[in-house]
Amino acid sequence: MALIECSKCGKKVSDTTKVCIHCGADIGEKQEVKVDEKPKTEENVSQKKKYNSFNNEMKLKYEKEFLENNFGAKKYRRKGLEFKKIISLGETSAILGGLLIFGYRYLLNKVFDGVVYNENYGVIAAAAAFLMIAFGCLMMICSVVARTIYNRTFKSYVYLKTFSKWLEDKYEIDYQPEFFTDKEKAIYEKIDLNVMKL
Repeated sequence: MALIECSKCGKKVSDTTKVCIHCGADIGEKQEVKVDEKPKTEENVSQKKKYNSFNNEMKLKYEKEFLENNFGAKKYRRKGLEFKKIISLGETSAILGGLLIFGYRYLLNKVFDGVVYNENYGVIAAAAAFLMIAFGCLMMICSVVARTIYNRTFKSYVYLKTFSKWLEDKYEIDYQPEFFTDKEKAIYEKIDLNVMKL
């Protein structure tokens, strides 16, 4: 059995009926049979584009567009990027300290032709270099730990769910984030975006 359109009222009726149930018009045998669109099946759903199959450039493009249209998500990401800046600052401090360790004799002896160089300056330079390295390493370790904790907060799951829904609604792209544990996956799946917002 298929559905056809009544030539008089345009509403759909069964092709086995002889009279339109909506307007009472005779249904002629010359009516064209119009079959409804195929229902969505698991096979159709599986044909959706997968987010993880895109290259990094495309992923960044989609995420950038998402952040431009979602203030809460943009604010969340901005906080995460602050940790990267601190890590970079720590790396810079450690590198400068390392250069100072290997170069303080050259700087003091060669550049200044030995005019200001003595053992006291060497000890001070070495101590400053070690302090810079220690400070840089401490900054990097603290930032990495803080960033890891921040990325495991409840808001991070809300962010992923919001991004996944945006991809689905706007581009029909299927995005299933990967998690280290089943507990994290369970938290993600329980999030209701109608109740929880970024």
